[in-house]
Amino acid sequence: MTIKDLKEIMDSTSDAAVLIDGDGVVTAINAACVALLGAGRAVVGRQCHELFAGTSEVGKVCEADCCVLGAVHAGRPLRNFDMQVNTTTGRQWCNVTVLHSGSRTRPWALNIFRVVDVRKRLEMLVRDFVATTTGLDQEMASKVLAHGRPALQVSLTSQEQKVLKLLSRGESTAGVAKELGISPTTAANHIQRAMVKLSAHTRLDAVRRAQHAGII
Repeated sequence: MTIKDLKEIMDSTSDAAVLIDGDGVVTAINAACVALLGAGRAVVGRQCHELFAGTSEVGKVCEADCCVLGAVHAGRPLRNFDMQVNTTTGRQWCNVTVLHSGSRTRPWALNIFRVVDVRKRLEMLVRDFVATTTGLDQEMASKVLAHGRPALQVSLTSQEQKVLKLLSRGESTAGVAKELGISPTTAANHIQRAMVKLSAHTRLDAVRRAQHAGII
């Protein structure tokens, strides 16, 4: 997949998207990211961790040797996660989905940011309330709440799951077809069926919904 292909994918989503190389340097951002950051496209060439300065509830997430770069270089898939970042309106919570090349020769990672500030703050308030009223620590209270959260009721075939896993690594339709030994048309059909089952409007959305539900 070329940089041009990746930029087209970035421009196809209304969520903020940032493309970084294997050293964590920003190589491209989309219009939604410009609007979120208010920093303009001059951020290209900067270190990603300096740009977002991401933190979680327990401390710093964004740093020179972060979990995203670790996953990129190890070729390891990474679950979506929440972190608080710099935006035009101050610090906001975003849910981050990471798609990466899985290549050691020319690594890259596409980070998709969706603002979830209200949802996250409500979760933290509920967690703190549960911790206070039950005597549980915050970590255990979070696990109790997560266990009680309804899962997405979707049944994907093994082939559809494989297709989504490959898409999460940045594979194109042709790449998926080659990996699975099927025709591009068949691969496209699997992708479309998975999107319909997940009520997703884009491939990126399908991947994120599947990751959030623990399907892939």
